[in-house]
Amino acid sequence: MPGDVYCVIPTFTPESTLLELASGLSLQCPLLVVDDASPCTSDGVLRQVRALPSVDVIKHSTNAGIGRGLNAGLAVARDTGCAWLLTVDQDTDVPAGYVTTLIEAARRLSACEVPLGALGAGSVTIAGASMRYPGHALDCQGMNVASTEEVVQSGTLWNVDAVTAFGGFNETFGMDAVDAHACLRLREAGLLVAALPDL
Repeated sequence: MPGDVYCVIPTFTPESTLLELASGLSLQCPLLVVDDASPCTSDGVLRQVRALPSVDVIKHSTNAGIGRGLNAGLAVARDTGCAWLLTVDQDTDVPAGYVTTLIEAARRLSACEVPLGALGAGSVTIAGASMRYPGHALDCQGMNVASTEEVVQSGTLWNVDAVTAFGGFNETFGMDAVDAHACLRLREAGLLVAALPDL
């Protein structure tokens, strides 16, 4: 898995829970935290995160939205030769082994010659309510995987070359539109947006 995936966490006024998230993810892959000009009250948390192994932190001086943070991670992933970028929101709970599960599924799909653009969790819990993506089951080595129209960017693995090819994440859109637009662009390019129903 080393060299396959890089992670980015865009932040704005992060809470202390960011330290736990970044610590857990840094055990699974290298990561970049990109802060979108939080006030100085966030500096302590960002300093603690910066001290973690395999974690880099960028703090911007002006606020420009989540797209810029995602693109900073995309650039590092591309420049370091990673095939995949994992994007995670600062308030996401990512279990141990999450990255390995996604990468192994991506490899199996590639072995089946599936043109994969993005791969996310099949179920997302927000404010205590579970949301499942509708989709069509794919036949690939007995995997439980489904094609879908769109996945939220948090917890999603993105094909670095594919996202780079359409110019990266749109920096003019707000939070929810960034991932919708990226999924649309991937599908327009003939690539699959997929989800793992058991994840």
